Amino acid sequence: MDSHGPSLFFSSFGSSYGYFWWLFPRVRGGSGAEVITASGSGGQWLFVVPSLDLVVAVVAADGDGLELLYDGILPAITR
Repeated sequence: MDSHGPSLFFSSFGSSYGYFWWLFPRVRGGSGAEVITASGSGGQWLFVVPSLDLVVAVVAADGDGLELLYDGILPAITR
């Protein structure tokens, strides 16, 4: 059984959806499901990146958690 559904939202990030979690590649627009994500109301995000032993919780009002992850956090820790 295929666990990944179609990319409905966040398509510029290469997202898919499966088992009630958003699945993202580790590189924006890439392929694969290396970032397991929950999206909440008002900009709340939970990111789990098993390959990096990383968990990030974002509580915000503007919903820019994906930008923060891809443009700030991941580049800072994978240099």
